[in-house]
Amino acid sequence: MKVKVTRLGTGYGCILTDADGIEVDRQTARTRREIGAVCRDMLRWQSKLGSSDPFADAARVRIKN
Repeated sequence: MKVKVTRLGTGYGCILTDADGIEVDRQTARTRREIGAVCRDMLRWQSKLGSSDPFADAARVRIKN
């Protein structure tokens, strides 16, 4: 999986592609602060849907306090 972020007129476009370069998901973040949360959400959903990518699986790892 690979994440690419581009600047749009009203925010930021987050594009998730697989190893072959095929677009898997695309979402928009309104502010720069939201980019991390949007990208993490896309990766978590890919892991939940059965993607066997370590990058996507790492987004679902729970942090122990």
